[in-house]
Amino acid sequence: MKITKYTKLGFILLLAALGSACSTTPKVFSDFDANNDFSNYKTFSWADNNSPMVSEGSYAVSALVEQRMSNAIVAELESKGFVFLADGGAPDFTVVYTMGARDKIRTRIETQTRSYYSDPYAWTWGRHYYPHYYPSRELITTRVPVSYTKGSIAIDIFDGRSRRPVWHTKASKTLSNRELNSTGSDSTTTAKALLIDFPPQ
Repeated sequence: MKITKYTKLGFILLLAALGSACSTTPKVFSDFDANNDFSNYKTFSWADNNSPMVSEGSYAVSALVEQRMSNAIVAELESKGFVFLADGGAPDFTVVYTMGARDKIRTRIETQTRSYYSDPYAWTWGRHYYPHYYPSRELITTRVPVSYTKGSIAIDIFDGRSRRPVWHTKASKTLSNRELNSTGSDSTTTAKALLIDFPPQ
């Protein structure tokens, strides 16, 4: 895996900041195939044993962070009673996850009040000989570009026989500088939050 200066992106354990009071709240979304029978699932493996993670976005993810996240996902699924087939074999379902972050720009609206003096009679017929100045105010609206980094992580589960996608979960949030420089050590929290609704009831 290519490691660059952006490997400060140990960050994307990202949602380990789920409970961080100083950061924004991540948005977690999940979906599944309602026609699929999840009750028969007992065993699982990675969809690709060579690389269980797909990296996307503007930043590289370190091999250490990938290893932590992979271990956390396996541990969380095992805690739910599923058996991990390390050699692949013929699992009931397979798993792949995606991590990444992108720099984005949004527009912030700033409004300020400008004070000035004006003569309301300046352009009327029969203007007073002497100008009459009165204080006035007006609102000035400015659009200011603001840069930020959005991080996301997703887990996809496929049926082992048909290879059809049957379950998906994703979470994203705006990352603080602290999270961007995180080592991603709390991967267990991240995996638990993402897999809380698997298997669907």
